[in-house]
Amino acid sequence: MDIRTVISSSGLRATQPRLLVGSALLALGAGSPQQVHGWISRKREHVDLVTVYRVLEAFTEHGLAHPHSCSGAYSLCQHIGVRGGHTLLHCEDCGGTDEIVSPELAETESHVAKRAGFHAHTHARELHGTCKECS
Repeated sequence: MDIRTVISSSGLRATQPRLLVGSALLALGAGSPQQVHGWISRKREHVDLVTVYRVLEAFTEHGLAHPHSCSGAYSLCQHIGVRGGHTLLHCEDCGGTDEIVSPELAETESHVAKRAGFHAHTHARELHGTCKECS
């Protein structure tokens, strides 16, 4: 995955802070803003923590990254541009994270929400368990 191309194709400019945050997420797999900031610092680059938060917010708004609500981490979207429900799978044994897409699940969630008089704007799910490598 070429991070410059990914960022540019989303409509964002590929600025140095965005390239560094994207590279950190690519290297880490998933990381909190503090972990991303630490990775950048270890590369002898400087991006302040506030900028890391802003870049992660922009990545999320443009569909390039997913926030992990349970851990506060972020990861790059593995299915950029794919519509439908994205689900993050977290392995509690190895700490790995994978992502699957299920438009059918998003549609079911929308129907359930509609019956409750609620209109969902986004669908975010996280499943915690054991990956096939650790099973």
